Amino acid sequence: MLHLQVRQERLQPDLVLLGTNERLDHLLDTSEMVLALEKSGEIFIYSFFETIDNGKKDEAIMMMDPSFVGDDQAKEMWRSNFASLDLIRVVRIIPEPEKKWHEGKALFEVTIFSRPDPGKGFFGWEEGFDTRWISLVRTGNSWKIAEIATGP
Repeated sequence: MLHLQVRQERLQPDLVLLGTNERLDHLLDTSEMVLALEKSGEIFIYSFFETIDNGKKDEAIMMMDPSFVGDDQAKEMWRSNFASLDLIRVVRIIPEPEKKWHEGKALFEVTIFSRPDPGKGFFGWEEGFDTRWISLVRTGNSWKIAEIATGP
């Protein structure tokens, strides 16, 4: 496993191999990195939780696969669930190997930090760091959330 460290000794940080002085920033093309993260679905996961954090409940529901969201009553439950959060942020995303995917759906271990609003009911979120397993399904040229689970 490659361990990287960002050093900010000047105005622009250097990306170096941890434990060495070997610079790696010349190897990275950010546009290629963004494309790789989009292709894998990781940026979609960040966007999904950012949408929830920004209070855009209906937009977040549209980012979910219709078979996962359910009927109108289930959608209302999702709206209440998302509205119960004062804050939710992605801390880390770890893509799971393909052999762990469910029915061919990309699987990610996602560490989040959440802070529910105590006045809006309890919907399974507790303040602090938590792990969720997010499955994504490709629909055309975009991703959809296929599952949010507390275990793989």
